[in-house]
Amino acid sequence: EMLAWHDRKRFELIAYSLAADDGSAARQRVLQGADRVVDLSAVDDAAAARQIAADDIDLLLDLGGFNDGARPGILARRPARLQLAWLSFMATSGAPWIDYVLVDPVAVPDTARADFSEACLRLPGTFFPCAYAASCAYAASCVTPGLREDFALPAGKRLLAALHATYKIDPQTFADWLELLQRHADCVLVLLAARPEAQRRLAAYAAAAGVEADRLCFVPALPHAEHLVRLACCDLVLDTPQCNGGTSTADALVAGTPVLTLAGETLAQRMAASLLHAAGQADMVTCTRADYVARAQALLSEPGGLRAQRERLAAAL
Repeated sequence: EMLAWHDRKRFELIAYSLAADDGSAARQRVLQGADRVVDLSAVDDAAAARQIAADDIDLLLDLGGFNDGARPGILARRPARLQLAWLSFMATSGAPWIDYVLVDPVAVPDTARADFSEACLRLPGTFFPCAYAASCAYAASCVTPGLREDFALPAGKRLLAALHATYKIDPQTFADWLELLQRHADCVLVLLAARPEAQRRLAAYAAAAGVEADRLCFVPALPHAEHLVRLACCDLVLDTPQCNGGTSTADALVAGTPVLTLAGETLAQRMAASLLHAAGQADMVTCTRADYVARAQALLSEPGGLRAQRERLAAAL
């Protein structure tokens, strides 16, 4: 919704598509927010830059960064007056052709601004958009948890969700999660189903720590609306400190499920802190591994601790 929400009295939005049409509903929703769509997927960087320059663009927003499918060679030719980065690459680009990066004071505190080659434009709230948080349809379907059996989730257990891409789970963090399972026999760790080899390795690591196989619950990816309802069935979301959950944190907050994070020094390690501060959940941001584990222990040990946190989040939604 980010494109669609721009003030059309002040802006004309042209979307430059770098990838062929995959027919997805998500792509259509994004592009419907633009006044005009230009397909650059079949031309080289030089031709793409000439097209953008011919369109007389005032501000070019890079949503590719250095990720798969990105085309930094286009922006390197400086086809627009000003060039900004946002959301695409959770670090400084180090690129002289990017003038500004959109962040916020939590995601990039004063101590980190010098690490960016770009000038930091710090938004007053969070730099991470979550337009669907304002949708009554999403909120109504997610705040009331669905039936756990509909999603093959164990009944009668407290569910600690960590539905992150597997590469974000470092050994020390996984060991901390296993420690929580060891201390709280009524808890199950819910993980996103990954490649079979990755699941075998995680299960083996857990077994070596004395955690039974049924304490790990691997679940498949789901369409977004169903994913949010499943998240609402969980009791606590555990963030990954080395590379935070961005979209996954936003999803959990919209679903009404508390999120616990450990804020680091880099933008990728402070995405969740940014969202939690914006959601009035600053007390769920920890600064050391010891504090992260202690806060989780307190939430799981104090009677009504998680329920009170959920109620505060629902009020802030």
